[in-house]
Amino acid sequence: MKRTLALLALGVLALVGVELFALHALQPLENRLLDSFVRAQAAKLAPDPDIVLVDIDEKSLASMESEAGRWPWPRVVHAELIEGLAAQKPRAIVFDIAFAEPDTFRREDDAAFAETVAKHRNTYFPLLNVPTKNPVPIAEFAADLGIRRQADADPKARAGLIPPLILPREHWRAGLISFMRRGGSWLRGARCRRHGARVAWSQGQVSTRVL
Repeated sequence: MKRTLALLALGVLALVGVELFALHALQPLENRLLDSFVRAQAAKLAPDPDIVLVDIDEKSLASMESEAGRWPWPRVVHAELIEGLAAQKPRAIVFDIAFAEPDTFRREDDAAFAETVAKHRNTYFPLLNVPTKNPVPIAEFAADLGIRRQADADPKARAGLIPPLILPREHWRAGLISFMRRGGSWLRGARCRRHGARVAWSQGQVSTRVL
């Protein structure tokens, strides 16, 4: 009986190891559970009257198709959105869209977007931190992205950081958009890690840059 239980436990551990380091078959389930958790937490919070969400939903895509075409829209559309929002004098305009790749067919639209962002310095963008085989040196981008170096930081630490690359560095005003648990609350932001150890570089949430 003990031998059977030991073999069963060993088999379960082996399956867990294969899942964690190879298969990742449960990743979609984990993502759905996290989405459900975030929705449940958000439902408990009272909406902030000072924050207005401009959502790009199916209705938006359908109504804009005749003017802007199918998604992704030309960056000039986002430039016009910034101009329209800026006229309302908001404290900040925060995008949840990663402007990481240039539009190879409409480079003039990218230029128009960058020009508009330069004119309105209260615009902010997401910084992606993704698993990659070619991470970049954190120190190289720290000053441009507002990444803080702690006293014991590893100067050679790397991370899969993807800023809004279609913009000049001086307009990268960005922060992470990922959830982590800290002190009993869920915050947007995460420590960069290398080889499973903390490297003492920290990047705050987008809202910390706005505030």
